[in-house]
Amino acid sequence: MTMRGFARSALSPVPRRVEGVTRDDLLEIIREIRGEGRPMSLRESELSYWLEFLAANIPNPRISDLLFYSENLKTAEQVLDEASRYRPFAIPAPE
Repeated sequence: MTMRGFARSALSPVPRRVEGVTRDDLLEIIREIRGEGRPMSLRESELSYWLEFLAANIPNPRISDLLFYSENLKTAEQVLDEASRYRPFAIPAPE
């Protein structure tokens, strides 16, 4: 990361969960991150912000993997559908 990129990242607001964020909003962000239909145009600090935003609004710990490393998920819709299927589970406390 360049010094300028680091400064942008440090000065960016912390992404948070947004009530009312829509499926279309999330799809637009996923398409932008993946560069669907065109080369990705996000700077490193922007990419970092949007990844954190998605993590805050789609509670799936594998969202980055789904975006970048899943060869069978070809579209933004497929990525979002798969990410939305995740359900956290609690590990029972030992007796």
